[in-house]
Amino acid sequence: MKKLLIPVFVLATLGLSGCTTTYPQVALDPSAPQINQRHTGQLSFSSQDLRSANYIAKIKKSDDAAQLIAPTQPPRLQIQQLLSDAFAKQGYRIQAQAPVNVQLNLVDLKSVVEQKFYKYQANTNIELTLVADNGNQTLTKTYRGNAQRSAPLSADPATLELEINQLITKVLQEIVDDPELHSFIAN
Repeated sequence: MKKLLIPVFVLATLGLSGCTTTYPQVALDPSAPQINQRHTGQLSFSSQDLRSANYIAKIKKSDDAAQLIAPTQPPRLQIQQLLSDAFAKQGYRIQAQAPVNVQLNLVDLKSVVEQKFYKYQANTNIELTLVADNGNQTLTKTYRGNAQRSAPLSADPATLELEINQLITKVLQEIVDDPELHSFIAN
C-alpha cells in the first residue's frame, strides 16, 4: 500500500505544479508629472482598477501561446500615488472628507505585441477616467494615450516597460494640466 501512495503523491505534485503559471514581470516606474500651475482647494482621492486582465503586456507569436508579462506592483496604486502627489504639489489639500471627491479609474493599460520571425509590432494603450463630484455636479473625463512601435528582432520586456512608463507619464501630465478639471475642483 505504501509503495502505491508514493507514486500517486509524486504524480499529483507534478500535475499540480504544471498548472501554476508564472509570468515574467516588469517594474513600472513612470515619472512624476511636471507642476506648471498652483491651485487651491480640497479634495478626496481614490482609485479603482477596472481592467479585464492583470497583465500589462502580451506577446503573440504565430503558433505559440501568447507570453503574458505582469507588473511587479499594481499599476493602479502607482498611478494613484503619482497623481495624488502631483495634486498636493499643485496646492490641493487631499483629505478623506472634502467638498470634492475625485475617483481615478484605470480602464486600460497594456501593450500588445505581434512577434514575427524577424521583427515585431507593439501597440500600447492607456485609458484613465477621472470622475469628480462636488455634491451638485459630476465631471467625468477620459484621458487616453497610444504608442506604436515597430522594430527588428524580438520584443524586449525592458523596451516595453520604458514605453509603458512614458505613456503613463504623458497621460498623467494631461490630467495635471487640465484646466476644466481644475476649474471644477475650484468651484
